[in-house]
Amino acid sequence: MGAQQRIRRKENKPNPKISVFEKSVAPLLKMSGQIQDPFSEADFGHEDFIRPPYPLTILLDFYEDNTWNNACINLKANLVCGQYEIMPVNEGQKEDAEFNKLMEFIESPNEEGEDFLDLLNKLWVDTEAVGNFYLEVVRNGLGELAELYHVPAHTVMKAKLKPGYWHKRSGVGAKKVYFKPYQKQDMNMGNEVIHHKNYFPASKYYGMPDYMPALGAMALDRNAILFNNSYFANSGMMGMIMLIKGAELNPQSRQELKNMVQGNYTGVDNAHRMAIIDDLGEGADIKIEKVMETIRDMSFQQMRKFDRDEIIASHHVPPKMLHVAEAGRLGDSNDGYNQMKMFKIFEIDPSQRRLENILNRKIIEGELGIVNWKIKFVDLDIRDPKDLSEEIWGDLDKMILEVDEARAMRGREPLDKSAIKKNNQEKINDLLKIADILEKKLNEIPDLEEL
Repeated sequence: MGAQQRIRRKENKPNPKISVFEKSVAPLLKMSGQIQDPFSEADFGHEDFIRPPYPLTILLDFYEDNTWNNACINLKANLVCGQYEIMPVNEGQKEDAEFNKLMEFIESPNEEGEDFLDLLNKLWVDTEAVGNFYLEVVRNGLGELAELYHVPAHTVMKAKLKPGYWHKRSGVGAKKVYFKPYQKQDMNMGNEVIHHKNYFPASKYYGMPDYMPALGAMALDRNAILFNNSYFANSGMMGMIMLIKGAELNPQSRQELKNMVQGNYTGVDNAHRMAIIDDLGEGADIKIEKVMETIRDMSFQQMRKFDRDEIIASHHVPPKMLHVAEAGRLGDSNDGYNQMKMFKIFEIDPSQRRLENILNRKIIEGELGIVNWKIKFVDLDIRDPKDLSEEIWGDLDKMILEVDEARAMRGREPLDKSAIKKNNQEKINDLLKIADILEKKLNEIPDLEEL
């Protein structure tokens, strides 16, 4: 298989124990410095770190809780780094020692045996979910790159009194782990991290995700769900007003009733609860009147649809990619294609180039010293399969493409040239045998002169 067509997809590979990359020759200076416990931002204290513009744990909650936010983030991460190729820097470069060194590192980027694509996917999910990713660089005793690890972005804060970062998870007392900024002057002990941030004008130290303008829609959608849940949990009781006749409440009782209603029967979590009041005396008459109009199913559906559309729009994802049909555009194929084209050009392509730049310049060339090979992510192909087939056949007919190039465009392996040659030779031999038989038959036919 040509190196240009060597496409890597997600697959489980064994972690090699012996490596030409010198993992066994030069021992690790230290393993990953991460802490494997649940995270709480409060554990950082108030003086040790620079606080992000928005609590990262809240952004993480919206990734976990909101269906459309979660779908958009995962979709974009999969499209950005779902497949990659190992490409020669100069055309015609043959596979060499550098190529083997790169492939070996990629097949085992850390001692956990993590798949390289899984590692990249985690980085880009963090970028889309909280606006930052952190890639931990572990070196061996010679100071060479030995391993790469993903550090969950919501567990990292910019240090206030040091040039690097604090990594912290709760459940381990006051312990924190310090990470040095990648290739920066820092006398403190610790592994290095490469920090990539999605630019956010309000912060010098942190990035923020693209969906920030839709936070209100996500909060509203969450409240709508909680409100509706409370409606069913409380037997469908709607908002009411309480009228008390035939009895007089003293100031203390009035205040107690007010406190009870405000504390237990207002807010989304307390929606539709029923109050129970007793000991008002003989002759007291309590009347309940509905003051909130019945909430119809359609109002919830419409509101949640508007929230959905705003969330998807904040990610710039074409709705059709999430199986969302837009009213009035069901048969407009050109509109869908144009949306996909804009999404590819302005969202996926730039993200792929940014991640490629980090991997090629900092890791492959800067750390591994590989200058003849690079990683290139496979472009998002938005062409219709029928149109693609017609284009390929046209290029083959005009001899613009070779057969193997055309097969690669359709995701197929190159042809086995030796098998083709053998098959063609067998066909030629069969034709020669047929020719011999025909010649013999022709020789058996008498000449006209003899007749």
